[in-house]
Amino acid sequence: MARIPTLRLHRPSGQAVVTLAGVDRYLGRYGTPEAKQAYDRLLGEWLAAGRPQNTARELTVGDVLADYLEFARDYYSPPSREIEGILPALRPLKAYAGHPAASFGPLALRAIMDQWVRDGQG
Repeated sequence: MARIPTLRLHRPSGQAVVTLAGVDRYLGRYGTPEAKQAYDRLLGEWLAAGRPQNTARELTVGDVLADYLEFARDYYSPPSREIEGILPALRPLKAYAGHPAASFGPLALRAIMDQWVRDGQG
């Protein structure tokens, strides 16, 4: 039987992280009530699913965007101009949200960069 994964500090980012089924999940700033709540929720889901070991699904561009936005909102807290600048820059990436992150390569990046230029962001 799998042991209960612990909530731990990811030192470089200051984020709380837990590894479930082989996937690191970042939960916000370490030591905050929000990180603890996210840990409790994820752990409960993992336990309810029968402690799966290898359920790692393919990470999508949308997953990366969601995780980055969560990080940025916490990092740039209280809300600041940085977030106001980040949000428009991420909009073109929404077209790739359902695509596997591993397949987002140089051609996709070039398309995004071209869109930034057309939008006056580059």
